[in-house]
Amino acid sequence: MPPAPEAAAAEPAKQADAQAGEPPSGPQSGAEGSPSARPPRRRQRRDDPEAGPDAGRDAGRDAGPVHEARTNEEEGGQSPAPGERASRQAGGKEGGKDSTRRESNAIARYVAGLRADAGLLGASHYQAGQIDQWIYWATNELEAPCAALVYPIFGWGVQFNKKVAETARADLFKGLTILNEHLLHNTFLVGERISLADISLFSSVFNLFKHYLDAASAAAFPNLVRWFKTLQHQPTFVAVAGAPFELLAAPPALYSDEKKADKHKEEKAPKEEKPKKEEKPKEEKPKKKKEADDDEEEEDPALKEEKPRLSEAEAAWIAKKSPMDLDTVKRLFSNAKFEDVIAQFWTDFDHSTYTMWEATYNYNDDNKIDWMTANYVGGVLQRLEESRKVAYGVFTITGDKPFVVQGFFLFKYNEIPTFVKDSADFDCFTYKQVDITTEAGKDRVKTFWTAEQIDGRPVIERRFFK
Repeated sequence: MPPAPEAAAAEPAKQADAQAGEPPSGPQSGAEGSPSARPPRRRQRRDDPEAGPDAGRDAGRDAGPVHEARTNEEEGGQSPAPGERASRQAGGKEGGKDSTRRESNAIARYVAGLRADAGLLGASHYQAGQIDQWIYWATNELEAPCAALVYPIFGWGVQFNKKVAETARADLFKGLTILNEHLLHNTFLVGERISLADISLFSSVFNLFKHYLDAASAAAFPNLVRWFKTLQHQPTFVAVAGAPFELLAAPPALYSDEKKADKHKEEKAPKEEKPKKEEKPKEEKPKKKKEADDDEEEEDPALKEEKPRLSEAEAAWIAKKSPMDLDTVKRLFSNAKFEDVIAQFWTDFDHSTYTMWEATYNYNDDNKIDWMTANYVGGVLQRLEESRKVAYGVFTITGDKPFVVQGFFLFKYNEIPTFVKDSADFDCFTYKQVDITTEAGKDRVKTFWTAEQIDGRPVIERRFFK
């Protein structure tokens, strides 16, 4: 049996041991199964994919000339540069498993760690923790409102909605205020040099600064603007993000109507005092009309809140008792398999109180990105919160680029409830009542609530509204 390469490499050491009167450490002559016939122990390096849990400890003892020679030979005669060995392993499989990196933050952290001399991960463990803190904070607090405000400008699968925009703007400005206060006494987010935290947050707010934030709005965040411009003029940032740009002189066209409306309301306030100064009795009648018009415009929001949302007929319909209780139906399907309870559901179904509806999103051709489509469906569900007492159903995402968004609902009303009609996304869907007295209608319910395919498209995600 030919000796292993390790045994050949260790031959000089054996001869030295023999001259010193010590027994050789390699294989001995004797029976093949005897302890003396054991193969030489292979010394593991720390980065060896086949290394066991003790490899790091053993590698610390392998600092002799034999280990150094073997390392240089395996690396082509040259010692690898910092991070070079990690980059070689990242290209394919590491330890027999797929080593592909996923998720942008994980990829960024991995790439930043390839060059320790760049200092992108901080100068200490404490700074590394601070960097992670800012990255996670931006993901949770900034990216969602930024997307809600910027995506409609590009038409990236999100339709403009005034209520959503107002909420997103308020959330965004809270986050920008936190950043602005931190940067009052700090040039960069962590430490005295650019780190991965700066790179990550710069990427998060880049489109916001370029396409949404105008100079007047940004004036409230001078420290943040200074930080952004500092990074914007760095050669490495210019190479990736392009030449520096100035903030918008005015809000984007999509949001300009809101600005005009706000200014219009502000201009109306001082006009209310003018009629008090005038003393001509003849002009009192037209003044009263103007004042009444102004009062009506100002009281609109309050009046809307005071007006009953439901008609007397709808309120009575929802309040009436039915042998099929909606909460019981929700618990029924939540705690058991569909196949085990659907027969009871059809037996107890109260056709005089409940109806079932299919909803199809009107802009499915825009659903090109999976996670954006899923986020939109999540937002629709949140904005339907008031409908829980009169509705139960499901939203599905099917197909692939474009993804198809549909819904199937049980309503405690003979029409679409007002709570659903008042939701911000109602106009984005087309509703069609389903006749569940037929087998085709019942099959449609089963398809939307349990099937793996809908109209030949695989179901990517199914979210129930309970």
